Amino acid sequence: MARSPVRFASFLVLVGLCVSLAACGDSREEKLRKASEALQSARQEVRKLREDVKTKEEKQIAAEQELMAARKSLNEAESQLSEAESKVDLKATDEFIFRTVQKRLLEDKKLRDTAISATVDRGIVTLHGRVSDEKLVKYAMDLTRETPGVAGVESEIELAPEKPAS
Repeated sequence: MARSPVRFASFLVLVGLCVSLAACGDSREEKLRKASEALQSARQEVRKLREDVKTKEEKQIAAEQELMAARKSLNEAESQLSEAESKVDLKATDEFIFRTVQKRLLEDKKLRDTAISATVDRGIVTLHGRVSDEKLVKYAMDLTRETPGVAGVESEIELAPEKPAS
């Protein structure tokens, strides 16, 4: 990467020297002066390009180090997530899930006037009962889904219109 600008600058120096030496009518000293100026200019350009390349390489190294640190953090977080998920899976027996879901359904204010029960088989919860509104079915399913250890939720909840007050 650093060699291309150097080669180009060297090429410019050679061209400058050739042009300077081939210039008609100039004295030998004048040709040498012009060639020296061209050489000086090419050297300055090469120094500038080398500094530019060095700066960019330093930035690239810093960016690669930041990327590696971010990847390491991501891997650690994913490992912690996996460990937490496996702990929940180990402890979340069907009986535990059943008790937790039933408690949540019974204690939730929005579901207070409903009769919803649950059964659990290998982490899959099936909700049973009757409600008056489809929104309550979705709400009960979402509430159940959020319970630790639940692998899936099925609904056998029936919609029944509210009975008019007598």
